[in-house]
Amino acid sequence: MAGFTDGEGCFTCSIGEKKGFSFNFSLAQKGESNLYILKQLCTIFKGGIVSNHYIKTVFEYRIAGVKACANIFPYFDKYTLLTKKSLAYTLWKQVHVELVNKHHLDTEKRKQIIEKARMINKSNIL
Repeated sequence: MAGFTDGEGCFTCSIGEKKGFSFNFSLAQKGESNLYILKQLCTIFKGGIVSNHYIKTVFEYRIAGVKACANIFPYFDKYTLLTKKSLAYTLWKQVHVELVNKHHLDTEKRKQIIEKARMINKSNIL
């Protein structure tokens, strides 16, 4: 799965200027033959859903929320990502710690977290 994530996975976090945030991991795969594998991720990570992607014939596993996403940390800490996704994962996990510690409720810290969250999937960070 680490290889699939290197190619097709996405770690995301968006934080509003005033309040609210979303924290997600998703993995998309083409073809119905991959539905079984994606559905297994719901069991392995004790959460998430599999749904249609916006591209026809592509399906997506998505796990959302600070508490649920913590379920995937042991896997990616053990099976290291090898592409720029490794840095994205590291930043995403750092933002997770900030959210768990409720630093996003502090106006100044929130600005810093927003900037870090914006860098998670920037292609020029490596």
